[in-house]
Amino acid sequence: SFDASPDVPAGTTSFFRPDRFDHTWYQKSMTFTTGLATTVYLTINNLGGTLYADDFYLALAPEAVAKTPPVGTPILMTNYYERKSEGPDDSRNLLHGNAGAESELTAADWGIDPFAGTGALTRSNDTAYSGSFSLKFAVSGETLPKQAVRWIDIEAGQEYMLAFWAKATALNDIRVLLVDRFNSVTIQCTQELADSLASRHWPASIATYPQLRPSGYDNQWHRVAVTFHAGDQAEIGLQILGTNGTMYFDDFMLTKLANASRPADPSGPVFCEMKDPAPEKLGCPDELNLLDNFKFTDPDIDFWTGGLGYGDNVFVAADSKINGNRYLLLDGSETPHHNHYIKWIDVEPDTDYTLSLYMFGIKEGDATVGLLDSYTEGPNLIGFEFTPLWDGKWHQMGMTFNTGPYSKIGFFVHNGGGDIALDNIRLFETENGIVIPPDETLEPPSPPTGDGFPVLPVAMALMGAAFLLIQYRRRTARRET
Repeated sequence: SFDASPDVPAGTTSFFRPDRFDHTWYQKSMTFTTGLATTVYLTINNLGGTLYADDFYLALAPEAVAKTPPVGTPILMTNYYERKSEGPDDSRNLLHGNAGAESELTAADWGIDPFAGTGALTRSNDTAYSGSFSLKFAVSGETLPKQAVRWIDIEAGQEYMLAFWAKATALNDIRVLLVDRFNSVTIQCTQELADSLASRHWPASIATYPQLRPSGYDNQWHRVAVTFHAGDQAEIGLQILGTNGTMYFDDFMLTKLANASRPADPSGPVFCEMKDPAPEKLGCPDELNLLDNFKFTDPDIDFWTGGLGYGDNVFVAADSKINGNRYLLLDGSETPHHNHYIKWIDVEPDTDYTLSLYMFGIKEGDATVGLLDSYTEGPNLIGFEFTPLWDGKWHQMGMTFNTGPYSKIGFFVHNGGGDIALDNIRLFETENGIVIPPDETLEPPSPPTGDGFPVLPVAMALMGAAFLLIQYRRRTARRET
């Protein structure tokens, strides 16, 4: 029996609550470690209203028996990066009612029952992808994640596409999850999708816990689109949760995949035109280089630390043998997470530019370096990726291209594994190019030691954060759906 007035000592607490108030029973469960405790307390807090609880079960975890769903196949994700991201602007979009929060939130759309939300989701006119309003999810320094869950009726046996726009200024842990209603767990990927992600070296956690996030944290709107199969389920949960940060969401679309289509390409060519894969003029006057501190001779490296993903695996390293005593290092041999460092640079549209750099392969892997355009539906690779030769020498590389319709491009370093050093990195308008002699001052970087590479002391704001995943498309390796 329960003590009506228990004397419960302060300590770590976890709590359960039903998914919603709809006269339906919901099963809740958890596992925990007792640590040094010899007593645990099961409490029911009176916060108003009426709640029923039944069939309590507490046992050692090895003795627990998995629950078998009385209905067959669970909901499974079928594509983690879907190119079909548009659909009908009518009731065939199951989120059509106030999909972009242009109207006041109601119980029929995003005015989520207080018991399914924790006050973090609001309607905001701070910014919007379309119209004047968007959904704002804001949390600050929470120990337990705040959340908002919206439940949507779906048809069993059907495949669906979910798409939305997301925007954030700084890297945070806010994410969108799809929840299998009956099992009350985040949906997982099909085995086929899990194998495909593994073959492309995506983190294994995506297969079992696919989190939906924007592809950049750069105060720009990014499209997110996935597909899933409903299995034998008739309802799915759209859950937003996080402990710290702010993210905006707009223009949700949930429709049968048969109704979905690919967005129209922007005006002008989608791909930047390659002009010369081996230009002769690989230098320019220093003042015309768009990349600050390109030889890393200046102690002020703010230009490079401002890139997305700086400090995860890419940073400016110090080495007494290197020109300027510093270089840009990818330290990925022990952590080939396939994350990216990206430094976005403003450029003039429809203008020829040349990228040149020196690269040294330190420890062999699948690291690559290159440029991305800023296509809103997903960045495209410009030209080709530069790869090290792994021969113990510095090599100068370059290419010339036209920016097409884009006014911003991204210089990226892809952590496919391995250690590489970069120096003398230039990006300039091709008409300003000059022939320069080889840089004879560059010497091989010092090999890594047990203590790692010598890192220039700087504040790495993103160090230890979740890696930034950017899915970009190649000319010859595009996945069509």
